[in-house]
Amino acid sequence: MFKKPIVTRIIVYPLLLIAGVFIAVSLQDRFGSELLCLAISVVPSLVVAPIMELLLHRYRKSERQEQIRRENRYRREDEERREQEALERYEARCAKLLLDPFKPISKMARQSLSQEALSTLLTARHAVVDLFGRDALMNDLKKWANNKKLDPVSTRLYYAEGGNGKTRLLMDLVRHCKGEPDWRAGFLPEKFRKEEPDANDILKEVLAREKQVLFVLDYAESRGEDIKWLLLNMEQIQETRSFRIVLLTRRVDDWWEHFVTTVDGTSKNWLTKCDPKLLPAPSENEADITKLTQAMPEKQRIAAFEQAIQHFSSKFPDLFPEIEKPRRPSLADEVIDGKNKKKHFNRILFIHIAALTWLKGDTIEGEDELLDFVVERDAAIMQREIEERKLAVGLDVLKRAMALVTLLGGMEKQEEIGRAITVFGTFDENTTRNAVDLLVDLYGERGGERNLFQHLHPIEPDVIGEHWVEGLLMGEDGQLLLEEALDERRSDSQTRQALTVLGRICKRNGDKQVCLKYAFGLDLPRLSDLGWEVALEVGDPMGKVLAEVLRNADDLDTAANLAERIPKQTVCLRELAAVATELAYRKVEDGDNRTEKARLLNNQSVRLSALGRHEEALAAIEEAVKIRRELADKRPDAFRPDLASSLNNMSAFLSALGRHEEALAASEETVSLLKPYFLRLPLAFAQNMQIVLRVYIEACQKLSREPDTKLLEPIAAVFEKLNGQPSGPEETQA
Repeated sequence: MFKKPIVTRIIVYPLLLIAGVFIAVSLQDRFGSELLCLAISVVPSLVVAPIMELLLHRYRKSERQEQIRRENRYRREDEERREQEALERYEARCAKLLLDPFKPISKMARQSLSQEALSTLLTARHAVVDLFGRDALMNDLKKWANNKKLDPVSTRLYYAEGGNGKTRLLMDLVRHCKGEPDWRAGFLPEKFRKEEPDANDILKEVLAREKQVLFVLDYAESRGEDIKWLLLNMEQIQETRSFRIVLLTRRVDDWWEHFVTTVDGTSKNWLTKCDPKLLPAPSENEADITKLTQAMPEKQRIAAFEQAIQHFSSKFPDLFPEIEKPRRPSLADEVIDGKNKKKHFNRILFIHIAALTWLKGDTIEGEDELLDFVVERDAAIMQREIEERKLAVGLDVLKRAMALVTLLGGMEKQEEIGRAITVFGTFDENTTRNAVDLLVDLYGERGGERNLFQHLHPIEPDVIGEHWVEGLLMGEDGQLLLEEALDERRSDSQTRQALTVLGRICKRNGDKQVCLKYAFGLDLPRLSDLGWEVALEVGDPMGKVLAEVLRNADDLDTAANLAERIPKQTVCLRELAAVATELAYRKVEDGDNRTEKARLLNNQSVRLSALGRHEEALAAIEEAVKIRRELADKRPDAFRPDLASSLNNMSAFLSALGRHEEALAASEETVSLLKPYFLRLPLAFAQNMQIVLRVYIEACQKLSREPDTKLLEPIAAVFEKLNGQPSGPEETQA
């Protein structure tokens, strides 16, 4: 009847006892009052016991339920804590991969001394002045980033000289994307892939968890391996993801064309859709963002100048007290002897510098003079601090130390900064430590609860840092500065950075090429191995300087190494490629390896032709053809394709010299030699056949002759099956 025994006992026992008492009363006369008393005494215990037992059961049950609730709460709290810790770890890992460089000066854990350096106020990461004239371009970037119709991975490349505001623009885009739901965005740190032990795991985790990620790579010309690393990992993504990559660089041309050829598969398909874009001049007109010009109208320059004055003076009133201001600088173009003397005002950096100089009570318009003003102002602050801190260190020593820091791209350890100071003078430990503190207060970064040293930045922005270094290269200890920056103990990344800065300086000021020559002469085999890559990224005149140093050194081994590494198609390395190949041939000229001689002569002819030295190119290719013809006579299957390649080059060089009959004869022989190999193995020889056919057809056209249909019909039939179309002519290296 009752499922719970205790409840049953509470109800049934009293009923039975009442019945027992009734019976005892009815039998009292017969058995006496003892039976009645016994019944009455038993009733309480029999009733109370089940009630107490019920209460105890209920208590124990509630206690167990409370314990279960506590355990569940603790479990939930523990799970939430673990989830929060995992989220915090993930956020920390994300912050390493996707860096937000934005650091307002007001929030920096640094001494106020750093705010006095004009170079600090001009640095992009501090964003003292708001973006000017970039709303249209920013909207275009936002639309691109959110366009779901694009490939899962889409890349944009923007190029412009330093000081145009590339980094500042993308900083604002990163901050916009970070504020949007389902977006991650940031700059990929330059040293992340090499120096972060968990770099691959972090990238894979972010790509797996996030639906939309924006990666920005500054100095993209020197970060080919980072770009490949990103793309290869992104090839595993789901179609529902949207990953965007923005590459920022000073120039395109050689380095970009070469880089695309080093990428394969899906990654290459993504990159070939990337059309490099010149960063346009600031404008609010959407139509202007597609114009291939950086010329900023005078009206825009004046507006940017006024905005900079307002922001600098309102944010740092103590640095710019009310004084009688001079006339405002003229920002209009000024053409003298065919040269625009105000061209630098197309770059927003120089407009900001002009605003700072005006606030300081001066009117400066020239490019070098504006840069000099910033450098001299920073140096004056150094000198003041040296005197106030009573340091036994000269200003020149600290300037050279910061030049070394700038050449190396910054320093991570105080001991390293100390060595940079003692290179240029002998000081005791205490003096060196105080000098380090001064540099860190000016250009470094501190952080944490104890405000400890974290990093010493180079002089920034780059244009100012390069001008700082340039001013010291030709002076006392200039050679020592180069020797220290390019010492063999430096890492490859530091050496590349130093060569990059030197290359940019020489590009801007050709008079400094003597410094670059001296630099390469310090250790030509080691530095040339990195130098040709930097030259590809920076452009002329570094390649020409390296070519001159290599020729003067007559280093055949170094030349042979370079000859194999320089890209086949190049503009800025043409002189270097020609010199390296010439010297590499000299290395084997007296040997017995005729195959290698012919290969190097063939390549040398191509390099010489690229320089317009067609007579020399023809002489080299004729020698290569002679050797390969002799080799092909002995082993036709092994050497006839190579002979065809050389004959094709010879035809092109003869045509360039106006010797069209000979060019046609050489081209026709090329087609005849390659034809049987193509018919037998069409896929293997299709590309070469396309090249020689185009050269042959052009040779016929120059003589107004019809191509030999009997020669071409079998070839055309195979191409028709392959659906192949002839490509453009080019000289081939083999």
